[in-house]
Amino acid sequence: MRPLTSLQIYQAISILVFLVMIVSLTGLSCTTANTDQSQKTPDSQQQSPGNASSNVAPTPPSPPPPVIPTPPPATQPPVQPAPAIPAVSYPDSTALITVQASQMVLAIDDLGTGWVKGIAVSPAISKATSYSHVYFSKGSAFPPVIQNTVAVYRSIEIAGNVYEQEKPANVSLTNPNIGNECFFNNTVPLDKKLVFRRNNVVVWIWLQNDKSGDIESYARIVDKKIAASLIPSIPVPASSPPSQPSPPVPATPVTPAVTGVVNKQAYQMVLDLSDMGSGWNKGNASPSVKQQASSTCHVYYSKGTAYAPGVQNSTAVYRTVELAKSVFEKEKPSGTKLSFPGIGDECFLNDSVALDKKLVFRKDNVIVWIWVQQYIEGDIEGYARIVEQKIRR
Repeated sequence: MRPLTSLQIYQAISILVFLVMIVSLTGLSCTTANTDQSQKTPDSQQQSPGNASSNVAPTPPSPPPPVIPTPPPATQPPVQPAPAIPAVSYPDSTALITVQASQMVLAIDDLGTGWVKGIAVSPAISKATSYSHVYFSKGSAFPPVIQNTVAVYRSIEIAGNVYEQEKPANVSLTNPNIGNECFFNNTVPLDKKLVFRRNNVVVWIWLQNDKSGDIESYARIVDKKIAASLIPSIPVPASSPPSQPSPPVPATPVTPAVTGVVNKQAYQMVLDLSDMGSGWNKGNASPSVKQQASSTCHVYYSKGTAYAPGVQNSTAVYRTVELAKSVFEKEKPSGTKLSFPGIGDECFLNDSVALDKKLVFRKDNVIVWIWVQQYIEGDIEGYARIVEQKIRR
């Protein structure tokens, strides 16, 4: 082979350089075309989604974000409904009212302006354990007057009988529906009278010299005071956790006392001045002789001067119950109508003379005598029950 000449070598190098330039330019054009095509692909896909002749593969859709499962809500224990509280009838028509009558009468604050509290003789109230009477007037000459008496009895039956006896015969009455039973006598406009019973309490209201006075509203005020003492306590729901009992304390042996025998002195079981109320004075009186008694005491109280009401009380303690029983039997008068108020173990009341009442009762080995004189409205049974409570203490 002949060696190449300088001219041939130059021509060959020129051709190689030219080819290299062509190849470089071609690669740059392809790269630019591909770049433009990739940028236009979304538009072309939007304008011609069915163009199958495009050489550019469609961009695959982005995968959906992973779904993170929501944990189920924590299971809450069902809310237990509050236990139903048993319905309680209000007020309870079978409950006994034990508050004092003085807490249930009209007060000056119940009447409004212009009324003045006065003093008046209360009607005779028998068989009541507690009673109270109030009097109010308004003005001077022929003033309107309101009087109110409240009496508490030992039982509903007694109160019902007292109420029935208060109803006048052959008189047109109305029923204002106050308390358990009620009647209103307004046949005389200037002397109205309303009586009602609530359980073992009987209430009297008089309205005088006042045609426009609302006697029913006064009665309802008293009825609310009575009913307030009958509000029942709400029972504890059964679902409440029971309280843990305290550990038992060893019992200390105690020598049992002799039952049925009161070991007190008689002076501890008589009426005292604080039991009598205002206006009473302690006086002196000769007690009757109490034979075979181990302890005796006698007290006397009066109220006023001439023909003053008087209350006397003797208490005697005997050695045995049998001895006290025999003394009590000897005290009962013969041929006299007696009532039996149910005080102590046995009791009788002689009120055949209204101005000289006598009550005797026995409680165990103690006998109590009470006299009420010149005092028709005096509550001899109330005095006896005060002494009975002192024996029980």
